Amino acid sequence: MQSLSRNKTPGAGYGIFFAISLFAIFLPELLNGQLIRKSEVSFDASDGLTVTANLFHSKKSNPYIILFHQELSSKGEFDSIASRFIKMNYNCLAVDLRSGDNLGFAKNETAARAKEGSYPLGLLDAAKDMEAAIDFLFEFSGKKVSLFGSASSASLAAIVGRDNEHVKAVVAFSPGEYFAPESELKNILANYPKPLFVAGTAAEFVYLSEIEGFPGHDRILFKPTRGEGLRGTSALLKENPSRDEYWLSLLLFFRSLQ
Repeated sequence: MQSLSRNKTPGAGYGIFFAISLFAIFLPELLNGQLIRKSEVSFDASDGLTVTANLFHSKKSNPYIILFHQELSSKGEFDSIASRFIKMNYNCLAVDLRSGDNLGFAKNETAARAKEGSYPLGLLDAAKDMEAAIDFLFEFSGKKVSLFGSASSASLAAIVGRDNEHVKAVVAFSPGEYFAPESELKNILANYPKPLFVAGTAAEFVYLSEIEGFPGHDRILFKPTRGEGLRGTSALLKENPSRDEYWLSLLLFFRSLQ
């Protein structure tokens, strides 16, 4: 196995180090004539923690979505979802956040590394991992990126993406009050300055619909009509009877960005 690595000089941004593993797993399906390549990448957060992610890559000319899992989970949360985004002509980066844990057989390598190195593991600490992922992918592609967050990472992605010049849009599935009272959800999402897609279950919609600025220009609030829906990325899986509603609304949102 061969790898590429690069270090920035001290004081240049976050001092990102990344290694792109050149062993590529070619998934056995062609989507829209595009062969999906899955490779493991790594880069350093601002506090020195090495963050691991899976890059689902088809055409480099396609825009990129960074996928952030919910609490107590890992990048494996997106293994069955990334191919749908590839079909929508997006590449994806699924990131292991330090605030997560293993998901089935999918190990959260960043969380394990953070525990071994006694790095802070709080939900808010994962913002460093998100910022590093944005910097890495912008350097890799030269393109602004979209963020996709689930549950706790949905709220955090909205915070991180709001003022980051390299973030084009944010998708937040089941955001909640994870950072109150310092950062209440109504203040995070109200009159968001970038394209924003917020999805919630029928129960979550009651609260989300009270946030100022929805609906608005480039601000979408989605509520399922064929059932209650499911929390976070579970809404996009086959176990959710209304998943096609979610996917169609997402497709229209991402098309509006291109």
